[in-house]
Amino acid sequence: MTKTEQVADQTAGTEAQAAAPGLELQDLALVLNLVDVSIKRGAFERAELREVLHVTDKLDVFLQYQAQAQARAKELETATSKEGEQ
Repeated sequence: MTKTEQVADQTAGTEAQAAAPGLELQDLALVLNLVDVSIKRGAFERAELREVLHVTDKLDVFLQYQAQAQARAKELETATSKEGEQ
């Protein structure tokens, strides 16, 4: 690989990282809500529903875990800042 090709590869990698969209927990919660609405409206056939429910259950557990982790981190931050003030 020539030096020009190496620089081009590095530049392309940097551009891809800069252009990568962010995905937040709120976005995942919105997806879960959209799937719930779709289920209520009958958007899935019976044969598809088991897989849809399996994925949404996993997503729900993940979101609950992240919410608990954020709450613990906030508690630790609060406790640490109180200790620092004393």
